[in-house]
This record gives sequence, C-alpha cells and structure tokens, in this order.
Amino acid sequence: MNRIYQGRVSKVQRLAPITEGGKPPKARGSKPEHWEDWPGGEEALWEHHALFQDAVNYYLVALLACASKPENPLFDIRQRVASDDQEYQIWTPFRRRGTNRNGLRESVAKYLTPGNSTPSWAEAMHAVLGKDGAEATVVDAAVCELLAICDGTGAIRDQGRWM
Repeated sequence: MNRIYQGRVSKVQRLAPITEGGKPPKARGSKPEHWEDWPGGEEALWEHHALFQDAVNYYLVALLACASKPENPLFDIRQRVASDDQEYQIWTPFRRRGTNRNGLRESVAKYLTPGNSTPSWAEAMHAVLGKDGAEATVVDAAVCELLAICDGTGAIRDQGRWM
C-alpha cells in the first residue's frame, strides 16, 4: 500500500457524545471541548486508509480491464501488467526499491473474485467485464471518452455531472 499523504498521526479524536438532556451546539465540533480522544482510533484510521487504497486499486484494475484496443492510452499499461516482465509486474507480490509489495491482486481479489484469493490477471479482467463480456468496442470507447474529458485540467466532479 502506498502512502497518499505526508505526516504522522499523533492522536485520533472523535466528537464527544452529547450529554443526556443536553442540546447539541450550533457549531458542534468547532471547540476543543467538543472532542475526545478515541481509544483504538489509529487502528480505525489505518483500516479506513487500507479500504480507500483497495478502492483506488479496484477502479484502476477496472479501467485497465476496459482498455482492449491498442489505440486506448491505457492499453499499453494493461499489456505491461499482463506481461512476465519483472519491471512492470505488479499483479502478484513484487519487490521495488528494496521493499516487498503485496501487488494489486491481494488488494482487489476479495472484491473481484470472492472465494479465489489468487486469480490470474486474465481472471480479474473477466470478472470486471462480466460473464457475458461487455462489448469491447463500446467499453473501450467509454474509457477513451472519460480520459479525454477528465484529463486533469479540471475537477472530475465538474465533468462527471453531465456524463
């Protein structure tokens, strides 16, 4: 799992419960006394981070599965991940910069292929596209459109509303 932010957590707090008969303040959470330390909060924060990273990996794999035509900008990445070239191999556990990494498979298999914790790359691609297999031309065109419109120059939330 990659760190997606800088910094170190020194403590985790949560909103303190409202006392019985008490009324919630209008600006609840704006004052230090509205908060309390959360025992076990760091573990909950880490679990949330891991789940978020799994979601990012899931959507990455889903986008790569949809790239079936060589003209698609993601096609080359999909081919590299599927290859046996150790430089690009990230599906199964691998080693980079002196550190062992779990690989995408460990992150997404529990969601894509429940009951099969070690699917092949091809099995994962099949799981994303479904049993019937969505028509490759249509799915590929949709991903190309998404990449063309959401190109990083504007917020995806702004582009996504009309798509």
